[in-house]
This record gives sequence, structure tokens and C-alpha cells, in this order.
Amino acid sequence: MTDNDNGSRTKRLKRHFGGAVSGDQFWPRPEIVDNLVNTIKDGESVSLFGLRRIGKSSAMAEAARIISQGKDANKYTIVEIDAQDYNALDKLLTEILVAVPSDSNLFTSLKKRLIGNRMFPEAVKKGLELILNMGGSDADFSKSLPNYWGPVCAEIIKAIEESGTQLILMIDEFPYMCKNLLAKEGGRDFVDNLLATFRNWRQGPVTMVMSGSIGMQFLIREHQLEFLHFNDCFAVDIPPLASRAEAKAMLDALVQSTEVDNWLEETSETLLDEVTVYYPSFLQHAFSRLKAANVRSRPQIEEHFAEHIRPAWDSTFFDQFDIRLKVYDEVLRDLSRAVFAQMADDKHVLRDDLAAAITTTQQEQLTEALKILKEDGFLSRRAARDGSESWRFCSPLVETWWQQRQSKKVKK
Repeated sequence: MTDNDNGSRTKRLKRHFGGAVSGDQFWPRPEIVDNLVNTIKDGESVSLFGLRRIGKSSAMAEAARIISQGKDANKYTIVEIDAQDYNALDKLLTEILVAVPSDSNLFTSLKKRLIGNRMFPEAVKKGLELILNMGGSDADFSKSLPNYWGPVCAEIIKAIEESGTQLILMIDEFPYMCKNLLAKEGGRDFVDNLLATFRNWRQGPVTMVMSGSIGMQFLIREHQLEFLHFNDCFAVDIPPLASRAEAKAMLDALVQSTEVDNWLEETSETLLDEVTVYYPSFLQHAFSRLKAANVRSRPQIEEHFAEHIRPAWDSTFFDQFDIRLKVYDEVLRDLSRAVFAQMADDKHVLRDDLAAAITTTQQEQLTEALKILKEDGFLSRRAARDGSESWRFCSPLVETWWQQRQSKKVKK
């Protein structure tokens, strides 16, 4: 257990849908958050990749809250960044430096190392001074930083070491930032330098948590990035709630904390029947919609799901799989579909059986493809003691999507 008893099941839960949550808006998930907190405190970096709206950002936020409120909170400096729209290194560096508390030892060390450093040209020195004193930089700094990225980051590491703190850097949608950088002229070099720098940071006094609704493995393949720069992070998955009983407990907590009229036991049970997979965001959304529409009886709920809730989920959740497949190159896309075709009835499929069901050419790329499909939230992997491995859809959500798409294909 962590310092905060994240494992206790609260009887009340604030209603919220959209955006990361923590504290009294976060349904306790100790099997995920305790793992995150303990891994981070041990100095290991973490990657959290997978589908949108499954709770990655919330798990990060809750882990940050627990660490910041723990008995040993003074050992850590936590920096949380949403990098989805970042397309320049100076934006990233600015957000990191600005997020450091101005009354901390780390901030003092950073000012000492960065402001007036004779190794840097005037534009870089001025930009760093503006960031640390005013919270922003200028265009000259943005142009000059890529050429001095390495030396600046080396000084930042020295400052962290001098401060005696462990920097915990949490970057949400990190792959999207890399994708944005890759779209710029010279983007491949930018990203390779960034990945190399961050790996050096992780080998020192920095622990990173990087999340994304797209993974890094596909970007590494597509742009021929150096994969060794990103193979040292411990991957944490975000599964749905483990049982119907846990989903019912969460729903009861929502009902207890919300002014809702005529909510019946039948209402809760029918909602749970209609939800295909027990991600907290699904339960939050379904509860909010039924409450707002004043829908309570089983026939009304079944109709409301068919007319309103499932179509919304189709565009919110299922379309992300279609979009992801379209991004893949033709070889990877065809191989992915061949792999999906072997998955059935929520069972694990041996890798050898997958290999036997595809072409010889596809077999040569199977290992890389499986890594990408796992990181992008399509598949999960199980490894046996004898060295064999098996694969399955990572959640009923993916299986339902694939079955629907195949059904539409047959009807055409």
C-alpha cells in the first residue's frame, strides 16, 4: 500500500467525464496506482500507452497526488506536462523549468547553472533568464536552442544533482509531441536528440512517466528512430475494472454523491448489462447520460443506449481504432488485420499459431508488428515460463470493434 490508502473503496465519488482526475473524483485503483507510485519512487521510469479515455492521465495525476502528499514528499520535485500540442523544444523546456517551484533548492540550482552561463550565446542566455525570471522566452531563444540543446540539458542535470532532489517528470501525450516535431524540417534529428537526452536524464536523477494515446514503437518504425533510446521504461497497462462487482461499487458511489431522483437498483443493473467494458469513463458517461435524460427503467435504458449512448461511444472510442489503422503503412495494416482475424472468443492465441496463419513475408515483420499493436492498445501479451507467448485483444472493447467492422464488411 502507498502512503495514502488508495486501496480503500470510497462510498462517494464525484461525477466527472472528460479530462484527468485525481483525489475524490478518482475511483481508487490500487492495482494500478500503487504499482505506479512504488515504481516511480524506486527510480524506474514508466510508459503508459493505450486507448483514449481509459484512465492513463488520471492514473498519472493520482500517482502525483499521492507522492506529493506522502511522508517523504520533500524528496521529490514533480513536473506535470500535457505535451499534445507542443511542436518546439523551447516550449517543452520552458514548461519544465516554469513548473519547478521557485522556493525549491532545485530552482536555485537551475538559476545558478543556467543564467549567465558563458558556454551559451547571448540569445540562449537571455531566453533562459526570461524563463526562470518571467516564465517565458522569445523567438531568438526558440531558433538558437536546438543547437545548444545538449549543453543546456547537461547543465540542468547538474543542477538536479546539486539540489539533492529526485525530479519526477510526467509528460502526457509524449508521442504526439514527437509526432509534431517529426513533421518539421529536421524533425528526425530533433526527436532522436530529445530521446537520447531523456534517456540520459533517466539514467541520472530523473524519473519519467510518459503516456500517450498513440505509442512510440510505430513512430520509431516509421521514421527509423534509434529504438535503444526508448527501451528502458517499464510499461504499465490500464485494464478495465476487474469485475462487475467493482463496477457496481463505483456506480453506487456515484449515486451516493449525486442528487439523482428515482435511481433504482434495476437502473444500475441494466446500465451494467448494457456497458460492454467496465472502464471508469464508460460508467461515468453512461451514468451522466441516464441521469440527465431521467431514464430509469430497463426498457428505457436499453432504448437510450441504442439510440444515444452507443452511437456516441462508436465515434468517441471505436473510431480511434479505425484512425490508427489508417495511419499504419500498407504492410503493417494488412499484417494487423491478419493477426486480428486469428483472435476469437476472448482467448489467448499462441504466437506460433499466428505465424502459421500469415504469409512468409509477413512473418518477418510479426515481432515488430506485435510490439506496435500492444503499445497502441490493440493487443495484450502473455509470456510463459517455457519461452512461449500468447496474444489476445487487450479488452472486450477492441474485440467488439473488430467484430463490428467485420460484420459491416460482410454486409457490404
